Amino acid sequence: MKIYAKILLIFLPIMGFAQEIISQDLYKGTIGNDLKIQFYLKIEEDGCPNIHASAIYKYENNKNDNWILLNSTMNYEKGRYTFVEI
Repeated sequence: MKIYAKILLIFLPIMGFAQEIISQDLYKGTIGNDLKIQFYLKIEEDGCPNIHASAIYKYENNKNDNWILLNSTMNYEKGRYTFVEI
């Protein structure tokens, strides 16, 4: 019985901070006429409940195939996200 209690104590904090993914989408488009871009957006809800958005983007002509991380903030009154490149 003690071993079960120890296992529960180990995993209890992990379960308390679990996040539920509400949506995750990959958008592809162009800026102007020729600059192709990909934008990945993931929206999660934690147990509080707070909603968090994670976003990255990349230019398709990027030779290194690097994604650029965006910092997101939420305006709850207007229901809008703001993304700023880090």
